[in-house]
Amino acid sequence: MRTKKEVFDRGYDRAISIAQFVELVDLGHESIEAEIDAFEEAIYDIEMSNRDFSPFELTAKMLNDLDADDSIDFDPWEIFEEGIAAGVQTAVDDIFGK
Repeated sequence: MRTKKEVFDRGYDRAISIAQFVELVDLGHESIEAEIDAFEEAIYDIEMSNRDFSPFELTAKMLNDLDADDSIDFDPWEIFEEGIAAGVQTAVDDIFGK
């Protein structure tokens, strides 16, 4: 993982993968926007909680190593987060047809 695209894709794929396991249960939200908000929140909550476990340590190490590399002209953590946000948006679009 050395390029901006590889870092972005790692975040994007992570969000898409998590979204596949979020159960869509009708919780009686008053609007589709509330359903979307609940879905997005679930993905972000799971993603943040998952960072506390060993598999993510490998990704964090790669991102930190890139961050310490003076030849890299981008912030790997920022690009990774942008990838996650794009993955969440894609999941919302796929499921809710937005």
